[in-house]
Formats: sequence, structure tokens, C-alpha cells
Amino acid sequence: MKECDFLIIGAGMAGLTAATQLHGAGHRVVCVDKARGSGGRLSSKRVDLADITTSVDLGCPGFSATIPLFQAQVREWQAAGCVSVWHREHAEAMGQDATELFVGSPRSSSLTRYLANQVEIDFSQRITRLEYQGGRWYSYSGRPGTDDEEVCFSVSDAVILATPPRQAADLLPQEHPLQEALQSVEMIPQWVVILAVKGVVAAPERIRDTLRAQDPKASEGLTECIYDVTVDHQKPGRVNVPGFQLWQIQAHPDWSAENIDLSPDLVCRTVIRELEARLGMSLEIVSQIAHRWLYSLPPDQKLSSSQNWIAGERLGICGDYIQTDHRSGKSGVAGVESAYLSAADLVQKIKLQKSANFSDPS
Repeated sequence: MKECDFLIIGAGMAGLTAATQLHGAGHRVVCVDKARGSGGRLSSKRVDLADITTSVDLGCPGFSATIPLFQAQVREWQAAGCVSVWHREHAEAMGQDATELFVGSPRSSSLTRYLANQVEIDFSQRITRLEYQGGRWYSYSGRPGTDDEEVCFSVSDAVILATPPRQAADLLPQEHPLQEALQSVEMIPQWVVILAVKGVVAAPERIRDTLRAQDPKASEGLTECIYDVTVDHQKPGRVNVPGFQLWQIQAHPDWSAENIDLSPDLVCRTVIRELEARLGMSLEIVSQIAHRWLYSLPPDQKLSSSQNWIAGERLGICGDYIQTDHRSGKSGVAGVESAYLSAADLVQKIKLQKSANFSDPS
């Protein structure tokens, strides 16, 4: 059983931001994630093509930096070599306020791996419930009455939930005062399809322009089915496999919500048919992946930041579904900037909370 000042559940941008900042302030921090690696919606997947191993991003294709606090942080990441500037044309095509997009380099998950290396983190660790007693938080893994016997994973002075809101609610007792707020947030699902296309078909700008011209009635995105197309290996730091293009297709959120229970194979076939019909050509697909993000995009109406820290219990929440005091809005497709700002705001609130009696970091 682990003992710490802060247990942070979730190793995406929000969780790792909170973890690194609190660790930097001298607190004992343990971060856990049910996945095998860090990233959340900044995850990447290795792909083998023509005996060459490369990678493709499974989540947001890039992120913007519009707030000075986040801009300064991005410059630090650039200096550390885990973030690079992407070309400005794509930022404009995606309708970003900023003139630049940034990406993890050499892959999207490089950014979260850089952060994860700074703190103690347990991967493949699923926390199933939390219990507050005697002024401390007890976390448990496993479930009573099953082959996966419940055991106490940690005892901590404070807990930060950096997961999607519904998953955060599942960890808390049903009578907890945060339940109603967390249950009220409707995150938007999204399918992402990865296609390895043989041959050099077209530049991403040409693909987007062609799709948009074919379906001018589509509300946002490129078609009713497809939100955006990215030629992934054209991002900085990626391995280019001669004779192939790696496409990341983000399905339209509305279409994704209506078809969230389709099989991955059927999603791939539907997207391929749509692409071929709109582009007027046959595509030679040598590899395909469909990834379903059940909690991909935050709603327009975010949760108030006044609810992100319960001082009496030392319980915090963070993520891109929480509105901060900054003009954050929806930064990038997956809200990387919003996720960072929500965690930074939470940490600042913790530091300023005079009634919080944490262990002396010295």
C-alpha cells in the first residue's frame, strides 16, 4: 500500500500537469492510470509499414496556445525537445484563433511521457473506488465478490481526479456532493480512424478542400461523416515511410454520437467509402485502425471552476470540461490548453488554500 500527499488519478495532460507542479512544490505525489502508458487524448500508436516502424497520433492532431501562461509553458516544452511547431496552414484550416499549432515530437505522446518521467506513476492500475475516513483518502483496486479481489492501493492526504467526469463520479460515493455536477457534464464521443494508404495521394490541404467542396451543407467539419483529415507523418519529427501516407481521420462528433456502438471494422469501412466517393478515387489501404473515444470533446457549457476543489475533504477535479478564469474556450480539437489551465488553476487554488493542512514538504 502506498502513502502520499496527493493521489492523482489520470495521466493525461490535466493529471500530469497537476502531478508535476505539486511534485515541484515538494509534495509526495503518486499518479495512476488504467492505461499502459501516459497520454489520454495525446496517445500515439506504433505502426509497422514496409519493415519500418513509425507512429500515428490517436487523439487530437495538434493544439494551440492562446493564453500567455500556456504559451510560456509550451516554450519550455519546445526547449526540452518534446514539442514542435506545426505548419500554420493547418491551424487556419482547423479554424484556430492562433496562427500556429503545436504537436508532441517525435510523437504526440512524447509530451506526456516527458511529464510522466518527472513523477512516480503506476500504469495499468485501475482504481475502482475512493473512501474518505479519518481525514484521509483510501483508494481501492479490484471489486468485492469477484476474482479480482479488492485491495487498498493507497492512503493519501488529498485526491485529484483527472479523468472524464463520469469516470470521476463512479469513483466517489453516490451521496457525495460532487456527484450531481459530475453527472451533469455530457462529454462528446468521437471515432478516430487511422489509414495507411499506399502511394502519395494528395496533400492534406487538397484532401480537405475537395471533401468540403463535395459537401458544403455539412455543419462544421468536412462532411457529415468526416470532421478532419491529417496526413500524420507530415508533422515534425515523424518517420516518413517512402511510398505510404498515414492518414488520421477524425469522424464528425455528431456522426460519432449516432454511431458510437458500431464495430471498429464497420467504422473503417464507412469512412473509407466516404473518402473514396468524395475524392473520386480508389484507395489502397494496407492497414486500418478505428479508435473510439467515449469522452473526447468537452461540452459548450463547462463546469464552473468554483467546484474544482473541496478544501474540507482535500478533493480536486481537473480536465478540459472545467471552465477556468482564463479565456481558454475550446483549445484545439481535444482541449489540451484547457486541460493544462484547469490543472494549473487547481494547483494554484491548493497552494493558496490557507485551511489546507498538508504534510510539510520539507
